[in-house]
Amino acid sequence: MGLHGCSSTAENQLKLGAIGHPALRACVPMSSGAGVGDIPGAEGSNGGFFRGGVPMIKTWALWYGPFGVRQRPKLPADAAGDELARIFRQYSVTAPDFRSPEYIAALDKATLQAPSGDILRRMGSPLTGYETFMADGPASPAWKAVDMINASHTGATPSININGWMDVGAHETVKLFEFQQHHPDQYLIMAPTEHCRMLVTGPEARLGQRPMGDTRFPYDEIIISWFDRFLCDGADAWQPMPKVQVFLMGACTWLTGGSWPLPETETRTLFLASDKPANTLWGDGALVPAARGAGTDEFIADPHNPVQSLGGDLAAHDPICVDQRVIECRADVLVYSTPVLTEPMAIVGDVSAELYVSADVEDADVFVKLVDVYPDGTAYNLADSCLRLRYRDGFEQPAKLVPGEIYRVRIGGITTANYFPAGHRIRIEIAGSNFPLADRNWHAGDRNDLATDGPIAHLTLHHGQGHESALHFRAYTGEITINTPMSDTRSGSRP
Repeated sequence: MGLHGCSSTAENQLKLGAIGHPALRACVPMSSGAGVGDIPGAEGSNGGFFRGGVPMIKTWALWYGPFGVRQRPKLPADAAGDELARIFRQYSVTAPDFRSPEYIAALDKATLQAPSGDILRRMGSPLTGYETFMADGPASPAWKAVDMINASHTGATPSININGWMDVGAHETVKLFEFQQHHPDQYLIMAPTEHCRMLVTGPEARLGQRPMGDTRFPYDEIIISWFDRFLCDGADAWQPMPKVQVFLMGACTWLTGGSWPLPETETRTLFLASDKPANTLWGDGALVPAARGAGTDEFIADPHNPVQSLGGDLAAHDPICVDQRVIECRADVLVYSTPVLTEPMAIVGDVSAELYVSADVEDADVFVKLVDVYPDGTAYNLADSCLRLRYRDGFEQPAKLVPGEIYRVRIGGITTANYFPAGHRIRIEIAGSNFPLADRNWHAGDRNDLATDGPIAHLTLHHGQGHESALHFRAYTGEITINTPMSDTRSGSRP
């Protein structure tokens, strides 16, 4: 038997493959990150429901409303035939069409209101797991009842893991491959796409608003020969391929290797700096190779006026990759950029931020977004992550902040592959919210899911000597064949 599918039909493959039923011989899970529980590097994510302890409410209200219902009407035990047919005609038992404009509009309206724990209640949905997980947080024992693969599942069935760099579960998919790659016949393919769009390719593809160039790839041939090999004893049909194949966005080329992280990568660091305030894209926030003198940048997080989500995650009916300058115009967003690059740079692998922060409230959120800035100023989002500061010491031991105390925190959960040509800039945005994709923090107590009001948080980012806030990433050091799309005149490079 072999298994193949995308999203929920792929998530179910992960634990089955790890259990190792003798009848299961091969898998092709696609966009399966939501089926990944606690494994090294993805602790507390719970399939992407949380990022750094912050619930991703827009995506998961969208899913749990139609598919996560735990209470259903029961038909009479003695009803049969025509009586059952009449009951079905009278009472609808079908899930709502979550793709319909009406459902999306209702979700948008419900998500913008508070409290966040009642989004589905406002939409008229019966009880789902959403309410439980929102109330209990990332360390909820209720997650143990969810069939996700975790670190206790140490087996693996031969699998080709396929996902997109801007999928909601991209980071989890890569971490699962890292966890399982020592097993035989484990492969990873990462495409320049969003959720379940990997097989949709073309010579002039786009990822949201961003040109990607030629994304064509022999998925059909690979998958068919994979199953011929394991299900039909067609060993001759299988053409050996690299264990890792990842599309390098911005260069329109594929990188290959025998393991992940790719051997041709090394960890590098850029330090945050500013002489004047780093607020907005007109500030002087900088990413520099060496820490400068001590400095601070201040920003607020107002739950009644949160920083809006723009692209990212599932993005529902909006483009997933979008010019971020409208967000970078806000005074409550810190912007740190490298100088215009004189030499190209490729980030391939994990990205994390090490930040020193203080606040005047007992809890707050910090969001970090990685951005590729083109020569004309267009700023495309690549990936983002966050941390609810009460979880700075781990999800099992939340702790309130002491107002004014400086904390060193790490924000991980970002994995990407992007080429920054000469003429581009590497940028990060730092903010206190990303709403409505992520739940806003009301700064009012532990049950954020029940809150409807709270104070404005004043946060300070400390950087420079003594508080070396920094961006850590893996830089690719191997040869790169550049195939930048000619139609993208802003790229600053040519084939």
